[in-house]
Amino acid sequence: MSWRDKQNIDSKFMVLYTEKVIVKLIIKCHRSIKSHQSLRGLYVAFFVQKNKNTTPMKHQKEEKNMIAQAAKTWNVLQFVKMVEHGTITFSNIYQRSYVWDKDRECKLFASLVESFPIPAINASRHTAEKKGDPGVYDLLNGKQRVTALTKIFGGEVRCQNLWRLRLNPEDPIDLTDEEKGFLKYGEEYDEGQLIHTIDVNGLTYNELPLSIRTVMASRMMRIEYYDNLTREEERRIIINANSGKGMSAIERTRIEMRSFETLLKLSKHPIFNCLSESAIKGYVNEDICLKMWIVLYTEDPSLETKEVRPLARTAIITEDQMQEIWSILCRLEEIAKRVDKPNVKKRILARLHMSTLAPIVKRSIDDQISIEEMTDWLSHFFSGTKRASINEKYNEAARISTAQRGSVRTRLHELEEAYENRFGKRS
Repeated sequence: MSWRDKQNIDSKFMVLYTEKVIVKLIIKCHRSIKSHQSLRGLYVAFFVQKNKNTTPMKHQKEEKNMIAQAAKTWNVLQFVKMVEHGTITFSNIYQRSYVWDKDRECKLFASLVESFPIPAINASRHTAEKKGDPGVYDLLNGKQRVTALTKIFGGEVRCQNLWRLRLNPEDPIDLTDEEKGFLKYGEEYDEGQLIHTIDVNGLTYNELPLSIRTVMASRMMRIEYYDNLTREEERRIIINANSGKGMSAIERTRIEMRSFETLLKLSKHPIFNCLSESAIKGYVNEDICLKMWIVLYTEDPSLETKEVRPLARTAIITEDQMQEIWSILCRLEEIAKRVDKPNVKKRILARLHMSTLAPIVKRSIDDQISIEEMTDWLSHFFSGTKRASINEKYNEAARISTAQRGSVRTRLHELEEAYENRFGKRS
């Protein structure tokens, strides 16, 4: 083989050989080398060329390992039909079973009515051999949403625990007078804007008027898919998609509240400056304000999460109520400033006691009891040596099952009796 032939060696051929083999080939093909320096120069030339020739192949490998992503958007009724026809499946081994409850299904129902966005879903597309066949989209997430959609459009979901749903003014909904009465159609004003609302509680999709069913079916969903993923790639995508931290009970409650903006204003009161950073991040201030409202304005209140959450969804904190709670917080703040003993102050400003104190502090405002007198009385009441207060019944109700209706009732009763013993009954 001549030197010129060696120069024209195929790049694939060069990649297969080590540097030592290349040197041997150089010596064999070019016997006119006079010195080691010349040999080294020739070797370097080959070695550089070898690296150049391997670079494209390296890039090709990287490209091969990259996951190509594409997306399509369909209306929700198309999604349902594709599930029925087997074009959308839930067959990958990592899919969990269907776990949504009626509450979640109803919330998705409400989103369809009110035109709220539905999050995108991910899928692995298995392409078909036939030309023009779209293939099969195997969902990597979104099984709960898509399954719930099939149940909604199949008439299996009956609405419950939904407040009046807002209709999108851009939706082509034209209801007859009979349909308006049937759906409890109404008008409300929000910041001066006229809002049309409907109450669909007790109804399924199939029982709604055609115009509402049409707009629900036309809501759009996005599917982001990847072609022919390996099982390991599917696993990694699913892990990444579900790596976020779930919502706590208070986090869910606060975003579901109709009067959340009002609650947020109350939670900004200066009295809560005493809370730690972690307590603020845990929404302790908002929780206190919400439970104050419950204790003040509901009959025989319970502070258990299972009862607080559904109540918070529908509760409306009026302007007058907000002003009353703000006044209570102001009075508690003034009292806390005047308390000499740090342990007593800490008890008065504790989450459990603050919410319980709301009615009696409100009463002291109505009875025109001075700040000094209330400070003296509360300092005495919460001066217990081993427990929070000097009242054993109150202490027991603040120790066991504190959120249950009976415990709340006991604490309120004992505070009221102690108040009347100190200040007497006032008209």
